Amino acid sequence: MKPPIETVRLSDRSRDLLVKIKRASGIPTWNVICRLAFCLSLRDKSPPPPATEGQKPAIEISWKVFGGELADIYGGLLKHRYNKDALSDLNISIEECLKRHIFRGLGSLDAATSAKNQGSLAGLFQTNLRNIS
Repeated sequence: MKPPIETVRLSDRSRDLLVKIKRASGIPTWNVICRLAFCLSLRDKSPPPPATEGQKPAIEISWKVFGGELADIYGGLLKHRYNKDALSDLNISIEECLKRHIFRGLGSLDAATSAKNQGSLAGLFQTNLRNIS
């Protein structure tokens, strides 16, 4: 399957959140954190709001690295959500859609890792897994 985009480009605000989440969670790589953020954002039924971040890319992750072995599945999820939210009608690119989802998900992960409760990140995933089942 052809990837929906070649490169995931994220701003300095996203990079700052990634650094903070990586340090707090112990998750070793940014691509895994971005995948988690993307999936958390997809759980929200509303279209992702515009990212309140800078326009200049600070980091780049190839689609192959972002998606890993499940790149085709992530691509399918992204395309499905892009079409479902009718973002093309609003002249929003699929790349922008992905950036918005990642940024929204990073906000959720940041809140979970910033909480004083050590189990907040685990609780976030347990809650989401229960709601998916």
